[in-house]
Amino acid sequence: MKVEHEYDLLNRICDVQAALSQRPQVETNRTLALTLQVDDGAAPWNDGRWRVEAANGDVNVERTDSEPDLTLSATTLAPLFNGYLSPTAAAFAGRVQARDEN
Repeated sequence: MKVEHEYDLLNRICDVQAALSQRPQVETNRTLALTLQVDDGAAPWNDGRWRVEAANGDVNVERTDSEPDLTLSATTLAPLFNGYLSPTAAAFAGRVQARDEN
């Protein structure tokens, strides 16, 4: 007997800015600010750097020229966004690159 894992999930974020800004903030008592470099060759409007700031339950996402804190592909962002892939698993698999250890 041979057992194989096969995943048939097609998940795509068509608009990074809209998707991330509409995602509710889980811990509204914390403030988050980071810059993402999203590499998306299939959807050039998503490709680039995005500043994500969350505070008091509001999430703001804007394009930026700032150095990225995290770099990832659109094919990694989508399963992270929906919870199919954990940030820890993505990091261990080399699918997310951080600017520094902090």
